Amino acid sequence: MGKTPIIRVRLHKYRGRAYGLIWQYGQRSGEVSSGTSVRREAERAAGRLEERLQAGVIPGRSDGVAITWAEFRERYEREWLDGMSRGSRGNWKTAADHFEEICHPHLLADINKSTLSRFRAGLDALDIKPTSSASYFSSLRAGLGWAADVVGLIDRAPTIRSRRKAKQSAVMRSRPVTLEEFERMIAVAPEVRSNTITNKSSGSCVVSGLQGSESMSSAA
Repeated sequence: MGKTPIIRVRLHKYRGRAYGLIWQYGQRSGEVSSGTSVRREAERAAGRLEERLQAGVIPGRSDGVAITWAEFRERYEREWLDGMSRGSRGNWKTAADHFEEICHPHLLADINKSTLSRFRAGLDALDIKPTSSASYFSSLRAGLGWAADVVGLIDRAPTIRSRRKAKQSAVMRSRPVTLEEFERMIAVAPEVRSNTITNKSSGSCVVSGLQGSESMSSAA
């Protein structure tokens, strides 16, 4: 369940023109004109604006309505993911569940770089594989991209710089021999040595693949 956003409206007096109404809705804020320079009437306008904000109506949007995270999730799963593979739907569901547990989103428009950074840090703290964590993070970004680029629920999807992968240590080209392998080497060592020393019965030896008599004749 998302947290209720902070809602505030206050008057700002200007000389020679109507009062301004400075409003705040969660992380979003702005100012609109009250349409009057009479304070009492401006206070009534501020009250009406606060009521609209309580209903989720945000000044300046073309449709006037700020879509919540829950509404976005329902539309994304119904309009886009419904035709995707079971694996894609399952990956998104897990990612969205983690996102709600970690960041407690309310308005879709309030999700920004800071939110993504907290989500990535929260995934790192979970007991899951790094590859799964990266997959969930990518799935969330894909959903936000759909909201911005396909259906225009937000003006722009938030982005965050990818982290550099840690340098991996050089791969070992060889490995230590096991005890069994070492014992086999010791067992055959006398046989190998006997092929590299002079064979007294034939008067020759094997050196680098040549018999000793061949080597000596070559030297002559």
